[in-house]
Amino acid sequence: MRSKLITVFAAVAMAFVLVPGIVSTGFCDTASKETIKIGFLSSLSGPFAMLTRYSSPAVHMVIDNANASGGLFGKQLQLITRDDQGDPSVVAEKLTELKGEGCIAIIGPFMGANGRPANQWASTNNVPLVTCASPSLADRVHTNKYTFFTIPVQNAVAEVLYRGMLTRPLKSFYYLGSDIVNAHEMYDYIADKMKKNHPEIVNLGSVWPSISNVEFSNLISAALAKKPDVVISGQAGPGWAALCQQGMKFNLFKRARVVGSYALESAVTASFGKNYPEGVETTDWCPFWEQSKAMQDYLKAHLAVSKVYPADKGFELHLAALAVVAAMRKAGSAEPEAVANALENLSFDSPVGAVHFNDYDHQLKIPIWYATSGYSKEFPIAIGVHSIKYGDDVYPSKEEILALRAASK
Repeated sequence: MRSKLITVFAAVAMAFVLVPGIVSTGFCDTASKETIKIGFLSSLSGPFAMLTRYSSPAVHMVIDNANASGGLFGKQLQLITRDDQGDPSVVAEKLTELKGEGCIAIIGPFMGANGRPANQWASTNNVPLVTCASPSLADRVHTNKYTFFTIPVQNAVAEVLYRGMLTRPLKSFYYLGSDIVNAHEMYDYIADKMKKNHPEIVNLGSVWPSISNVEFSNLISAALAKKPDVVISGQAGPGWAALCQQGMKFNLFKRARVVGSYALESAVTASFGKNYPEGVETTDWCPFWEQSKAMQDYLKAHLAVSKVYPADKGFELHLAALAVVAAMRKAGSAEPEAVANALENLSFDSPVGAVHFNDYDHQLKIPIWYATSGYSKEFPIAIGVHSIKYGDDVYPSKEEILALRAASK
């Protein structure tokens, strides 16, 4: 088993090789007083460096397109990048460096644990930060003037999973999580709502391996012994790849419906090719297989720049870059305060249609799809089939956010 796991991780790692030419200062770093500097805090090294091949091109595409159209206010945009090394303890230092470079807004970080220190930094440094590192509802309840989120809040993702699970007959479920805040929030939301609205559906329990765990054989065996209709996964990235590989040996995907989030991330599925398990039910907000012109244009541009299919995490950063550029255009200014003011209630076009920020929790409202993994002759990797698109109503309402904010004081 160990040797085969190493083989899987080697394949995943190959899919995550860094794009040649992407360095810590960006694609085009001809420094000039006549440029508008935008910061990008990324994990170029450390445990999440594997995602750089998917995240960096998604950001650079926006900056390069803006510059090719003449820039803004007669100036070119310059992306200044810093490496947070996947380490929350260096986030404030790197953000301060970007501010010192004269960045008028900052994109990132994308690693979940780096979200909290980044939010805290933004609240006291008066520089707009558009991040995809904080899916937790608590960060929406306690957000500040300068932090904005392009990753769907965890409650919205959980709501889509809840609705999607109920599109087919369901008698019982079991949760195979990851011992992190986001996975706990997902489980709590689904378990509480099932208990309230469908008490006849049996919750068979949960298990919480550490985020670094990649050995699931015993956990899968124990889960299947309970004979659940649905196994909900709280895994992502390498953990999800390991769960898939080991689950296929136990016929997990034939013996139960398997449900999760980030389960159609091309950053993981690409390493499986046509051997990724079919029938996995998952949320997704970068459905590169959708045939809308905007999404297909994004897919072609992404493939041209990176040679890989788009992934959800990279798409969140793409949206962040689009938001910063759109906010400057709306404000008619590159001053940080003006950009922050423009981001509130900002609407802009994206590959998934028109999207907008709420002024009360700074959440970008993007559609979330519930899709089942499958294949098409047009793609060499797994895609979503039988997709259901969910809109704004899956997100917490203004009344819910304000009530939670009042209760927390």
